[in-house]
Order: sequence, then C-alpha cells, then structure tokens
Amino acid sequence: GRTVTPTVDVVIPSYRCNLDVLSHLCSRCSEDGANVILQIDNPNATDLPGVLALESTDVRIRVNAQNMGASATRNRGAAESLASIIVFLDDDVLPGPGAVKAHADLLLAREKTDCPLCGSAGRVLFPLSEDVWHEATRLSQILTAFDWPVNVFPNQTVPWSVTANMSVWRTSLV
Repeated sequence: GRTVTPTVDVVIPSYRCNLDVLSHLCSRCSEDGANVILQIDNPNATDLPGVLALESTDVRIRVNAQNMGASATRNRGAAESLASIIVFLDDDVLPGPGAVKAHADLLLAREKTDCPLCGSAGRVLFPLSEDVWHEATRLSQILTAFDWPVNVFPNQTVPWSVTANMSVWRTSLV
C-alpha cells in the first residue's frame, strides 16, 4: 500500500505581534513542511504591516476585526484548517528544529497501534524569572505540568496539555 503523509497546519494566535518572533516561528514551521495560519488578535498592533508581509504560499495571515481573546482566536485558526494534523503554538514559543515535525511523526507512529493518540503535548521550558512575581508563580507549582521529570508517568502518556505547544488530529478537535 501507499503511505500518505498527512498535511500539517500550525495555528498561532497572536496579540503581541512581535515581528521577530513570528518570523522565526513561520520559518521554523515551514522548514518542517507545515503550513501556518497566523491568526492576529490585535488589529491595531504597531508591527502589523511587517507581520502581514510574512504572508506567503505556506503562511496565511488572518486579522480579527477586534480583540477576541486567545481561545476564540485559536478556534478561528483551527476552523480554517483543512490539514490532517493541527499543531498549536503560542506566539512566544520558540520551537527547536524539527519540533513541529516531531508532533506529526509521533501521531503517525501511534496511529495504527493498540494505543493511538488524539494528540501530543510538546515540552515547554520557561525562561529565567524576571522578578519576584514571576519566580513566585514558578514556585507555586502552577507551571509544574510543563516540565515533569522523566519517567513520572509509567506509560509515558502525559494526561493533559496546554495550547502553548500541542498537536491534535483535526478530526479529534472538541
């Protein structure tokens, strides 16, 4: 039989519209063979003209008429996707080389097994704390789920994920 490579869309909601970060994200996703749906949630962003210039054959940019919030903005991007797999990245996540492809590869590898996955969670590491407020948040254990120790889950399945760095089969969206 013929193996079909699934299509991958990366949905990135952005209020900050940091041109340097978004340019890096779009480039990294394209390197991994993914298309990008950059959903802008700030129609008055200072860098908006530069961000709009990122549009290409594999980068679609959509601008909300008004601020809708991250969840609604992410959902608009997901609704536009027709890809087999959707990878969600926040606009401040800097994925390493191959990170987007790793999401798709993992889902594909498990697709025909006894334990297929509906999605995957990417690891997110936080920068050093800027001040006592950020350090207090880190120490409160709110962020623990982002960086669990190796082998904390016997079957290597993380029970939940956040949209900062995760993927789903588009047919598994809830």
